[in-house]
Amino acid sequence: MEYIKNGVREMIEKKVTVKLKCGLHLLPATQLAKICGQYNCKARIFFQYKEINVNSILNIVSATIKCGDEIVLMCDGPDEQKVMNELEDVLTSEEIEGMLL
Repeated sequence: MEYIKNGVREMIEKKVTVKLKCGLHLLPATQLAKICGQYNCKARIFFQYKEINVNSILNIVSATIKCGDEIVLMCDGPDEQKVMNELEDVLTSEEIEGMLL
């Protein structure tokens, strides 16, 4: 979903169900932050009334997001679609870096 304000596209948003068997622990949180650091885009996760900066590994881990939890991803910036796709790939996969979780 895109937000449009005064005729200008603001950001994109997508609901995602986390499929990582162990949830968002340190390894996937590190991967999410690494993805965000590679592109010109700000990404946030909304979960249980919390806004989580995806650049912060500590914020991601402390949110205690588990397998089956539904989150909302929001991305804003020139690379937002690419970042959204890569973040979604990590969150909806059961495998991280060849390791079954």
